Amino acid sequence: MDHTEELPDDALAAILVRLRPRDLAASRCVRKAWRAIVDARRLLLPHLLPHSVEGIFANCSDYNDKNYHEYHRPHFLGRPSTQHPGVDYGNLHFLPGYADEDYAATIVDHCNGLLLYDNERELCVVNPATRRWERLPADMGFYGECCAAYLSFDPAVSPHYEVFLIPPKDLGLFDVSDCRSAKAPPEELVEENFTVSSRWRFSAYWRGALYVLLCHGTFVMRLSLSNGKYQVVKTPIDDKEPKYVQHYLGRSEKDVYFAQFHDRIRIWTPSESGGQVKWVSKYNIDLEPSISSIFVKGICKPWILDNKHVLDEYGNNKLLAGETFDFNSDEDNILDTNDDSGYRRPYNQLLGLHPYKEIAFFITEPTVAVAYHLDSSKVQYIGCTILCHGSSRLCIEESFLYTPCMIGDLRENASTAED
Repeated sequence: MDHTEELPDDALAAILVRLRPRDLAASRCVRKAWRAIVDARRLLLPHLLPHSVEGIFANCSDYNDKNYHEYHRPHFLGRPSTQHPGVDYGNLHFLPGYADEDYAATIVDHCNGLLLYDNERELCVVNPATRRWERLPADMGFYGECCAAYLSFDPAVSPHYEVFLIPPKDLGLFDVSDCRSAKAPPEELVEENFTVSSRWRFSAYWRGALYVLLCHGTFVMRLSLSNGKYQVVKTPIDDKEPKYVQHYLGRSEKDVYFAQFHDRIRIWTPSESGGQVKWVSKYNIDLEPSISSIFVKGICKPWILDNKHVLDEYGNNKLLAGETFDFNSDEDNILDTNDDSGYRRPYNQLLGLHPYKEIAFFITEPTVAVAYHLDSSKVQYIGCTILCHGSSRLCIEESFLYTPCMIGDLRENASTAED
């Protein structure tokens, strides 16, 4: 006799929810009553939604003899994981044109586990965790020089995604110098038009709205997906600051973050009152060079880069094979920042902000990726970012923190493309 039949639904649900994700999924096949409870109470949903950073996708380029940016396929700095063992998130070789040197394949955007991919001929949406993907309609072919593409996806609400193409004629100015010359005050720019810089274009999806960074960080546009209305908000940066200051738009667990990075990192969050949006300072941290040597205290589990020489014939990272450890974002790879000996490495580039923890990812000189804890100033070694193409050293143009998701309505699978 199966005594679980005598249990109330609440008691059975309390037992099932304690199972590991794979065991919980298998339990749905045991009895119809169990499946009904798992599905009705959405017990599997928390395990399918994105909740961790598993790597960083990076668009890369080098300079040719004409000093022209020559783009190469995206690279992935990732970590072995017990969450989805055997899945190489960085292997996108099944996508059309991904390894074709005649075209510049790039990641255009990322949102909650889905990537927006561009190969100069077409746009695709792809889920690296499920290895499913689909092409966007051919009538979106005007994408390119005349507009920018942004992705929004909320798997907790729907398995469907949305892609927004924003033409420059509908967005307006080109860069910071143009913004300085705008005669209209910021509060009157809601109906004005602005363009998006082709480099370091960032967006963030948060609570039904898409936030887009404009004019090299001078403005943020907030687009409500429910009614299609948008508002352009002036950011708190100084218009007279040098252009090499880096700006970033991302999200945290509880809010949208706008960041400014040079020799310090400053982070603001938007606060709305009476229809007006103001920026509230969250962090203002001096980032003086603090790392003199890559000496890890305790366990060292670096993330692994998918340079060409470590890939097998199918595009999988051979160094990830057989590895199943998880990176503990609080305990592993701690760097000694109190060592006064040797050359102290400055922070060169902001890679992104952790969407679930108060952590910023940086590249320090020359090619070391680190995680900086904003609350404690603790620094962790992530891995080496030496990117090569033949004899050329590549630089990172854009980066996207990747958060796997097992939900998403996409037609094609990896085997379809490989066939």
